[in-house]
Amino acid sequence: MLRPVHAASANPLYALQSRRENEVVAWREKFEGDSCRHPSGSVVVSDGQRLIKLSQTGHSEWKVDNGKWTPFRPAALPNGGAVWSPGGKGITFYTPGGAVQKVWGGEHQTQTTVPTVAPDGTAYVCLRTEDGSVLAALRSDQDEPVWVARLPFFGSGPCLPDGQGGVIFRTDDERVLAFDKDGQERWCQKLPERVDGHLALGPKGEIYIGSEKGQVYRLAPEDGAVTLFFKARKAVRAAPTVTEEGRVYLTSFDHNLYAVSPEGKELWHFDCQDLVNSSPAVLEDDTVVVGGNASKVWGLSPEGEERWSQDVGFWVEGAILSDGRTAYVAGKDEVVALRPGGIAADLDDFVIAPANQIGERGGKVVVGGVHLPRCNRGATGCD
Repeated sequence: MLRPVHAASANPLYALQSRRENEVVAWREKFEGDSCRHPSGSVVVSDGQRLIKLSQTGHSEWKVDNGKWTPFRPAALPNGGAVWSPGGKGITFYTPGGAVQKVWGGEHQTQTTVPTVAPDGTAYVCLRTEDGSVLAALRSDQDEPVWVARLPFFGSGPCLPDGQGGVIFRTDDERVLAFDKDGQERWCQKLPERVDGHLALGPKGEIYIGSEKGQVYRLAPEDGAVTLFFKARKAVRAAPTVTEEGRVYLTSFDHNLYAVSPEGKELWHFDCQDLVNSSPAVLEDDTVVVGGNASKVWGLSPEGEERWSQDVGFWVEGAILSDGRTAYVAGKDEVVALRPGGIAADLDDFVIAPANQIGERGGKVVVGGVHLPRCNRGATGCD
């Protein structure tokens, strides 16, 4: 129920002011766990027991309490639903409204990777069974798996849809495997050294992955042939971020974000002041967003110049996700949405609502569906 805010009738503009010049925080909400983004801009988070869907303006659309703890992150479905593993056993699909749609694989011992969802809605996940490890391709609209393939070793890290209906993933014994859309193995390559990194896909289907020694390898999409692409000074574990032009942004334990040309030449690097183990994001204005253990997030130009920065109060360890306009940053117990202009950016094209359409819900002022922090100092300042 929307409760009217009577002060707004005298001055509805007070709810529409940016909190300060150069603001980039659109909203922040307290939730444990990692986050994932729907194509619509809404965000799904899990605190280990609850699955929570937040709108693009940060308020809770629904919550599901499964009564079972799980360490695994949810994944977003293109239809607005989600896929998750409550209790760590089996895979559960949820409708856009938060209802359970189907459950698969509850008899299996445990999930070994978080689900990865392709643009067509197919979810890929590795599970351990009594007979070994399997990779399953699942859909919310099908009772049976699209296919299930046995693996030579346990899967490690999220799978990577290849853009052609197939999927690529790595195993714990340093192999990278590619399967086609029917679940048939296309190729298998052994990497030259130990890797704990996550895979990334380039615009031509090439695959990138970093190693514990800072080597970044590139694998050919046709046969997985491995070549050395770049060398950082310390470990590269987070998945690189690759633009449509083939530029690669990657982070390293040597505290740096690197910008690398498609040919593997360093263009510039930026010192993030502490260890960095998160994938950067690129906004639609080409701002590169990066954060790490310095509890700070930066927005950089394509030339490596700082455009803005924001203290977030937590280590940034997971991938920074983006819908082009907004960067979503998850910490240990909260999610922060960052965009140039902050809250005011939500209201660029907003027509001021009549006073009776401005109200309060959950301690925030609601204007035209946008949830804003309540202002306590008139039209020019907000807490």
